[in-house]
Order: sequence, then C-alpha cells, then structure tokens
Amino acid sequence: MLNETDERVLRHLESDLPRSLTRHAFAVRARAENIRWRTVLVLAGSTAVLTFVTGLVAGDGALGCLGFLAVCALGFFHAWRTKRFAAPPQE
Repeated sequence: MLNETDERVLRHLESDLPRSLTRHAFAVRARAENIRWRTVLVLAGSTAVLTFVTGLVAGDGALGCLGFLAVCALGFFHAWRTKRFAAPPQE
C-alpha cells in the first residue's frame, strides 16, 4: 500500500498519461489488488474454518462458535468489499 505522498505523485503521473495507458495502469493495479485480496481471503478463511473444526472436534462450543462467527464475518466483509470496490464500467 502506498503512502499519501506516493499516491498523489502516482495520480499526477496517471493524469499526464494518454487515456489508453491510464486504463491499462488501472487494470494492472486492480489485478494486483485482487491477487493480494484473494491471498488474504484464503488465509483468513482457512484460519476461520480451522478454528471452527478444532472447536467441533475438541468439543469446545465457544471455539466452534468463534470459528463460525469468523467465517460469517469474513463472508459479509468479502461481499461488502466486492460491491464497494467493483471495477468501473468499461467505456
């Protein structure tokens, strides 16, 4: 993730580029962000499912409930993020 100064410089450079290159830069940036998000999603999902299964196998209801709530929260957050950061329509 870029800090504010780098983000401003990047936006300034993108504004100087021709429109076709700007769309390409956006596509590359969006793809990198999707790959990063999928990695986080897989790791967090695996952890939540592992917590749920461990709670069930160990007979610990609190741990199983915590894992179930983590899976639900992850699903809701993913749905929210997908809607909020959807790619803009193609021109």
